[in-house]
Amino acid sequence: MKKRIVSLLLALVMVLSLVPATVWAAENHDGQVRVVVENTTYAKADGAAWDGTLVDKWVDLAPGSSMMDCIVSALGTYSQTGAESGYISEINGLSAGDGGEASGWMGTLNDWFTNVGFKDIKAGDKLFAGDIIRVMYTTKGYGADIGGDWNTQSDTSLAALSFSEGVLTPDFASDKTAYTLTLPQGVTGIRMTATASNKNNQVYLTADGTDYRRVETVPVHNGTVLTIRCGDKAAATEWSPAITPTTYTVTVSQEGDAPQGDMDVSFKGLHNAQLADIKVYTYADGVKGEKNLLANVDIEPDGYGLMYNTKLPVGDYLVEGYNTEGQLNGTLVLTVKANQENVFTLVRAYAIYATNDSSSWVEGKDYTIDVTVTGPTARTSRPRPASPPPMAAPTPPACLWRAAA
Repeated sequence: MKKRIVSLLLALVMVLSLVPATVWAAENHDGQVRVVVENTTYAKADGAAWDGTLVDKWVDLAPGSSMMDCIVSALGTYSQTGAESGYISEINGLSAGDGGEASGWMGTLNDWFTNVGFKDIKAGDKLFAGDIIRVMYTTKGYGADIGGDWNTQSDTSLAALSFSEGVLTPDFASDKTAYTLTLPQGVTGIRMTATASNKNNQVYLTADGTDYRRVETVPVHNGTVLTIRCGDKAAATEWSPAITPTTYTVTVSQEGDAPQGDMDVSFKGLHNAQLADIKVYTYADGVKGEKNLLANVDIEPDGYGLMYNTKLPVGDYLVEGYNTEGQLNGTLVLTVKANQENVFTLVRAYAIYATNDSSSWVEGKDYTIDVTVTGPTARTSRPRPASPPPMAAPTPPACLWRAAA
């Protein structure tokens, strides 16, 4: 029995010694780019020299090398024609024109059909380690069957949006542009996968004012606002339509966390007889976030009044003021800034009068009052809009203001 066990262990060691070491080691592609060469549009059964994926490998990104150099390196012993001139017309026996008049080879960099030639995209300029180069065969509309239809280039929406971690709400739809990404505790970095409806339009990602490439890990915290723009604004030409970019915003929310960020922030001036409570939301590009960032923050005494102390990232926030009956009395937008004290004293103002010269006030109708705030010297500070509640409200009309320091 002992000999049998020893024999089995020896056999297991022999089997394991045959397994490539790379199976057991984590993949590391520092200093490399991924190159995929494929034909998914012209079947071998229909006459193509080959179909499917020919190459999918990581190659070293040498200083000064181009996107074309990486493609040639990845092809290895497979034949290609034209790389030296800047246009590949044949790969492994599959040539432009074989699949029809509009057939040939096209390529994307990080899922975008580049607007310059492959030889002009250089390492350290537009090409970086971790990037994905995909070379594809097209048979229709010079790219229409692989995501780059020139007839629909004005469509700057996203076809899909997902992240490496968390839950996106609401569910993604191309015509919805504001989302919340709820992350588990402890997640400090995520990757985005965004697919343009038309891949002739490039997708850009910004987080807290910093630009990131599609393949990069983005550092995040509670309150981080991701701005995703698809397309570059362009006027119409004889050959192309006008392009208007579409922007999506995603606000990061950490599960079970009170809002945490970079700056200490205080909201003062609360009092049951005046401004009883407030709610605070992210406010990016005019879009209000879904979560009250003070929901899990305890209110604290502050002299004869009350206050909130919390931490928030730098950025704009929408503040809603409520009376003791839970009625919304107004809103304002405040900006949390770096390198300054972020203490906001809020008041509920009653002494605002407006005369409607054309007709009487109509219950239930919204009105806009343009207000000019002046300082002690009577010099104009800046205009602020205010929307009073319906005149039939059981409490006097009121607005929310930030008191002067």
